[in-house]
Amino acid sequence: MPSAWHTLGRGAMGVRPGYAPETAAYLDYIESQGVPADATRSALLDAFIGGLAADGVLTRLDALYLLIGHADLATRVNIVSPGAYTLTKVNSPLFTADGGWADNGGAGYLDSGFNISSASGRKYAQNDAGIGGAVLGGSTSAAAFIGAGANALIVASTGLAMRSRLNQGSNNDLSGFTTPKAVMGVDRTGSNLGQRYRAGTAQTAFTTASAAPTNDTFKVLTNNGSAFSGQTVGLAWVGQSVGAAGQAALRSRYVVFATALGLTPE
Repeated sequence: MPSAWHTLGRGAMGVRPGYAPETAAYLDYIESQGVPADATRSALLDAFIGGLAADGVLTRLDALYLLIGHADLATRVNIVSPGAYTLTKVNSPLFTADGGWADNGGAGYLDSGFNISSASGRKYAQNDAGIGGAVLGGSTSAAAFIGAGANALIVASTGLAMRSRLNQGSNNDLSGFTTPKAVMGVDRTGSNLGQRYRAGTAQTAFTTASAAPTNDTFKVLTNNGSAFSGQTVGLAWVGQSVGAAGQAALRSRYVVFATALGLTPE
């Protein structure tokens, strides 16, 4: 744990002894935007951000959003590269401090501006791609809670299925779950191969042929700006495939963070 920073107190921005560089970059950025984290929250953030850096996850992502936080803006910052692809609010989505984001009655969403088909320097690719996120609350829905257009989405859907598409033209459904509340992720690792994950655990692989990524941007609370899940979302990511270890790390570090704030993630 980054105890040195708390022992020494805080100096100038960028001087954060004991914290991972990735954590320090995020903390410096949100402080520069007027929403600094206190010492207790900073330690929790270091366990999440620094932990995922050590796990090798951050280098495979284009964007990662921890949507549970003390301030609206702090949750919309891209942890992978603070200042790039900050989530923009569209139609007044609802933020609850330490409670996540919701669509506020069926119109609001968050848009990253990250185009999965054309963003400069993107890691996301047709046959090496990953998206994921966490539903914190709400009922089942036939609309996506994250996605980027028609062929890259995850739905915690009617019938308690996990419905997904990842650079493909048809859905893959997994059924048998008792709640839409979970961390869910999908990796594509080849032209005819991919893997779905729920609660950090690998589910059935899929062999649907790949298609070129949609010319669209990665969004939260919707995939297209016109259909909304009605669910509360606490985490979202997009980039390359992260594999079984990466999926497990994203889920476990998110659960630790959310639980420390009094939430009950799954």
